[in-house]
Amino acid sequence: MPRLTEAKRFLLLNPALVLALLLCLVLALRGVPEDEPPRLDLEQIVELQGWLASSPAYRQDSIELEVIPMRVLQGGRRIDYADRVQLLLRRGAAEGSAAIGLTFGDVIRLRAFLSEPPYSAVPGVADYRWILRLRGIRHQVRLKSLGQIERIGIHAPARPLRPLFGYVQDFEDFCRRHFSPQAGGLLLGVSLGRRPSWEGEQRSRLERLGILHLFVVSGFHVSLLVTLLHRLLRPLGRGGVLISLLGMWSYVLLTGAGIPTIRAGLMTSLFYVLLVSGLRRRMLNALGLSALAVLAWRPENLFSAGFQFSYLALLAIGILVMPRLDLFLGFSQGFRDFGSEAVLVERDAASRLRRRIRFALEQRLAFAPGLCSPLLHLSGRLMLFGLPLAWASLAIQLATLPLTVHYSNLWIWTQAASNLLLAPLLSLLLPFGLLLLAVFKTPLGGPLAQLLKAFLKMVESLLKALEEWALSGFLPHPNFAEIALYFGLLTLLMLACRNGWRWLCLPLPALILWAWLHRSAPEKGLLQLTMLDVGQAEALHLAYPDGSQALVDTGGRYGSADAQDDFVGRRLTSRYLWHQRLRRLRFVLLSHPHSDHIQGLGFIRRHFDLGRVLYFDKPEPETDSKGRRMARGDRFWIGAVEHRVLHPPLRAAEYLSVNDRSLVVVLRFQDFSMLLTGDIERPSERLLLPEIHPVTLLKVPHHGGKTSSSRPFLQGLKPHLALISAGRRNPFGHPAADTLRRLRRQGIPSFSTKRWGTLRIHSDGHRWRLSRYSAKQRSFALLAQGVASKESGSRSQGSGR
Repeated sequence: MPRLTEAKRFLLLNPALVLALLLCLVLALRGVPEDEPPRLDLEQIVELQGWLASSPAYRQDSIELEVIPMRVLQGGRRIDYADRVQLLLRRGAAEGSAAIGLTFGDVIRLRAFLSEPPYSAVPGVADYRWILRLRGIRHQVRLKSLGQIERIGIHAPARPLRPLFGYVQDFEDFCRRHFSPQAGGLLLGVSLGRRPSWEGEQRSRLERLGILHLFVVSGFHVSLLVTLLHRLLRPLGRGGVLISLLGMWSYVLLTGAGIPTIRAGLMTSLFYVLLVSGLRRRMLNALGLSALAVLAWRPENLFSAGFQFSYLALLAIGILVMPRLDLFLGFSQGFRDFGSEAVLVERDAASRLRRRIRFALEQRLAFAPGLCSPLLHLSGRLMLFGLPLAWASLAIQLATLPLTVHYSNLWIWTQAASNLLLAPLLSLLLPFGLLLLAVFKTPLGGPLAQLLKAFLKMVESLLKALEEWALSGFLPHPNFAEIALYFGLLTLLMLACRNGWRWLCLPLPALILWAWLHRSAPEKGLLQLTMLDVGQAEALHLAYPDGSQALVDTGGRYGSADAQDDFVGRRLTSRYLWHQRLRRLRFVLLSHPHSDHIQGLGFIRRHFDLGRVLYFDKPEPETDSKGRRMARGDRFWIGAVEHRVLHPPLRAAEYLSVNDRSLVVVLRFQDFSMLLTGDIERPSERLLLPEIHPVTLLKVPHHGGKTSSSRPFLQGLKPHLALISAGRRNPFGHPAADTLRRLRRQGIPSFSTKRWGTLRIHSDGHRWRLSRYSAKQRSFALLAQGVASKESGSRSQGSGR
């Protein structure tokens, strides 16, 4: 009963927070809001006239510009277009803003194709289109040269701000000239909230340490600036509050005034005003009111990772940290009271703790009070800062843990310690970065840049050192129900363990979640093939009736010319596997060593327990003892499923190309059979004609290219259906019109990832069902079904090697 009374009191004292939580629940249950897209034909050229809403943003291989359309014409018809358009200019033709010649407020005109942002309809992978929609962007335009853009004027309302944006743009160019990409990314990420222009090793390091949110969550730099301004201007009273708000909104303009930054500014403004208006003890109400305002402005903000992390972090501080600040103060004051003659008579919990600490220290260190007193005073001052920060780091990690795993699949045991060490250090970059922004055009700019370069070098060394002992691992991401259960259990424990040392039970939900996510995927008694939507590449997942799992190819590069880019393996293939609750693969079969089929192997090998790696042509990275070469005649079984290698012969390297040396494997499960063909072309298809028999499913060779899938080959296989892995708007035109025509003439229905996204077929050995994954519905929908014939399931004769 006392606990129930306390819960009622909490609800009555925090009505705004309760209302905000209820609104979040209603919006979450309603799902992602749908809006009416503009009536455009993406196959026709559009004439676009608009003004630049941001300065150029530099990425690895492109330069981004955001355009607010003023007029959109297609076929002489004016289109109502209320969203932003993202321009992607291939990097290389112009490296600096001066070379580009475009900046904030410029009115431009161009003729080009609008396209949907690239996305992958893969279970467990976020829809990139929705991520851009949260920034107000619906379409992209990809340009090869600046000559496609015509500058025709300046947008009048933006003219007063152009000098400010030009100044910031010059500062970013200055940072690119004076700092390395890694150091410049750190500086601009913290000081201006810029998304880092680097990827790869540095980004992975920040993810493993659990501090990437300091750069990608836009509320961090805005709230940190307000805190600094408030500390400096507090003697000015309400005037200081007004100046702090003006400084914060000027900073929002400096950072580009994007939707995430405006959201962070609105949240911080309301929260700050409510706190300085005497509602310090009603922090949770202030938090609730700011959440209601942000959601009233844009309800879809609820589905933004930045909104979720920001509010959960503040909620953790309000519930778990603020009520214990007096205890932390009493604990640290007990150290500073050592040797003091002051007498405390207060009976509150903080004063009692303060007396106990002082008494214990004086009793044990009475032999050398003169020596110990300065050290204890210094320790007390450090604890006054360190203890609340350490507890806040732990509380924030507990509050955001399921979201961290949901978005990144990373479980970081040492995240609280990393934040404790690195958050104060990285926070120093904000004032120093703004100071450099103010003086970089003066003689002081060069020396200050050198000092910052040395400081950033030290930070990078510390990041590398901390990475060595960071404890992290990849896990399947929790679904909505599991996240809700986690927070429900955490809430119950907070109500039950508010006093004494019982609050040490709070990590219990995290341990339960960790154990739950480690459970294995259940056996389904079906043979299942999933063709992942990995762009112009290929990755197939096999799930067997006995619960075994395997991969055939691992995907390749994704819109990048970097040969070391493992985006597909890291962000698509692996996340799909984690979504399926998989941690072990019986084997990975590599059809042939082209990057669009094996690029993801490195990441998969490091983070999954692999049984075997099967191949004919040995890939360069493959050096361990798990590799095994396969060739024609090899056969193996997994449960009731037979695998027989039909191609290539052992000496194929002497007369066949790499594509034509792809492993061709037939799988048979009772009456159901499938043929996996890699990238073979007509020479190999002719060699296979004596070996092939009718099958239920054909994986069409070479992404549906016109040099494969010859008529005799299709006539020999007589498949019930065919699946094709090809990317949207790929430069090769796959699948080729000739290939699709040959399939139609043979009466073979075909389905491609280019049109349908991720495809999945499963069979009990007799009947089969084909379905597609919908990124919007987050579920599979039936496309076709049928019965596997006895003829297609009959086993061919042959001996295994």
